[in-house]
Amino acid sequence: MPADYQNLNATLIQALRKKIEALRESEEKFRTMFENANDGILIADAKTRKFVFANSAICKLLGYSDEEWPKLGVNHIHLKKDLPYVNEQFTKLLQRKIEIAPSLPVLRKDGKIIYCDIGASPISIGGKEFLVGFFRDVTERKKAEEALRESGEKYRTIVENATDSIFLLDTKLRFISLNKAAENMLHNLASELIGKSISVAFPKFIAVKFIRNNKEVIRTGKSKFIEEKMVVGGREFYISTGLNPIKNSEGKVIAVMGITRNITERKKAEDKLRETQEKYKAEINELKRKLKARRRL
Repeated sequence: MPADYQNLNATLIQALRKKIEALRESEEKFRTMFENANDGILIADAKTRKFVFANSAICKLLGYSDEEWPKLGVNHIHLKKDLPYVNEQFTKLLQRKIEIAPSLPVLRKDGKIIYCDIGASPISIGGKEFLVGFFRDVTERKKAEEALRESGEKYRTIVENATDSIFLLDTKLRFISLNKAAENMLHNLASELIGKSISVAFPKFIAVKFIRNNKEVIRTGKSKFIEEKMVVGGREFYISTGLNPIKNSEGKVIAVMGITRNITERKKAEDKLRETQEKYKAEINELKRKLKARRRL
C-alpha cells in the first residue's frame, strides 16, 4: 500500500473519530438540555407511534419510569374515547394549522386524567422520522376555567392565586380585571390599567397583534390559542395565551378572558432541538461524502 494512501487513510480515520466524538458530545448536550426542561417531552417513532425517549419531567408528570416508555405508545396515554380527537389535533399540529393543542386529556399511569397543552413537531434523525411532543400540565388552569363557569367567587379565589397571568377585557378591549400574576408580567398595578385599552400596556407592534387576536375572538365567539414574543419593559420573552369568549345568556360575547403562561424555556428547548437536528444532518452528510471519496481512491 503506497505511503500517501496510508497517510490519507489514517487522516480520514482520525477525522471520523473526531466527528463521532463531536456527535457524542452534541448528543450529551442534547440529552442534558432535555432532561432539565420544565415541560414533559416525549419522542415517538412516526410510523409506530411507540415512544423512544422520555425526559424526567414527563416521567414525573405521568408516573412512568424510563424502562416503561419503550413498551408504550400514544394510545397508552389517552383514553380510547379521546383518541379520535387527540389524533385530529396532532394532525393539525404536524400540518402547522395550529401552534398548540390546548387542554388535551392525558391518562396517567395511576388512571387519573390530567389536561395538557401539547405542542408537536416532526424531526429526522439518522434518516428515520420521529415526532417530538411537548407537554405542559394545565390541569389547574382547566379547573380555573370550570370554576369560572360554576361560581364567580371560586373563580376569583383561584385566579388571584394562579401562577398564570389572567385578565378580563371588555368588547372595546379595555381591562376589566387582572390577577397578581398579570400585574407582575405587565409591571403595572391593576388599578392603573382597569378601564384602559390594552394598547397602553404593550409596545405598538405587540399591541397590534394582541388587538387583532382579541377582536377575532369577539367576532367569531370562538376561543383562540396563540404563541408569540412579548416585550414588556424592554424584556423579551415568549408566551402562550388562551383567549376565551365570555358570553351572556343570549350567547352574545360580552368579554374576553385571557390566560397567559411564560413558555420561554420551552422555546429555547425547541430551538436547541432544531439546531441539534441540523448539526446532525450536516455532520452525517460530511461523513458520507468523505467515505465516498475514500472508496474512489
